[in-house]
Amino acid sequence: MKNLLLLLIVIMPCYLTAQLSTSKKNGVHIIGGMSVGGGINSHQGFDETQMSFPDHIDQYLKSQGPALNYRFGIGYQRMVLPNLSLKTGVLFSSWNLRFQDLDKQELLLQNWYVEIPLLAQYSLGQNKFRPYVEGGVNLMMRVVYSDYSTPMSIAAQLGIGVSHELSETISLYAQLSGRAHVIESINYHRENINGLWTAVYTYPYEVGLDIGASYSF
Repeated sequence: MKNLLLLLIVIMPCYLTAQLSTSKKNGVHIIGGMSVGGGINSHQGFDETQMSFPDHIDQYLKSQGPALNYRFGIGYQRMVLPNLSLKTGVLFSSWNLRFQDLDKQELLLQNWYVEIPLLAQYSLGQNKFRPYVEGGVNLMMRVVYSDYSTPMSIAAQLGIGVSHELSETISLYAQLSGRAHVIESINYHRENINGLWTAVYTYPYEVGLDIGASYSF
């Protein structure tokens, strides 16, 4: 799986979520976004002194959220049918999570990823103001990370937005999107002096707003 993801990252170009001009087939864009994220957790634990699992594992380590995330990048879009476009790109994104440890201290796990989105977008109309929907996956490779994050992950994405065509080549857009990791990407482990260890396996998610500008050709 890791080798396949690395191969896709090498061969895929850039990402785009803006809507193309009605008379153009290709587009490039810049994007910036902000989101609020959390995580769905699976807890495990073991008491070595009693040789058993604790009764209430979620008392030892739990997600505190929410945490603020940012992303920015560049991309490319190709229209393949009158209202259907395929998109890919390079995106730098933060996926931060807040936790509380065994000592009830709050932890902020900070992670930055390089993302390669592979998305399809369907435009609802051909007017200057054009709503659209999109969906796909994001291949993710960490570049700045906590000790608990996995080196690679995959996030599913769904979005809805609107594009405004300023001219035949320039458009602006805004998009609401939700993204969630489909495989665990945070593995936090802790052991105390009494022989009790706990672990949390986290699937991060976020909901946010993207804004950007596109140039079509």
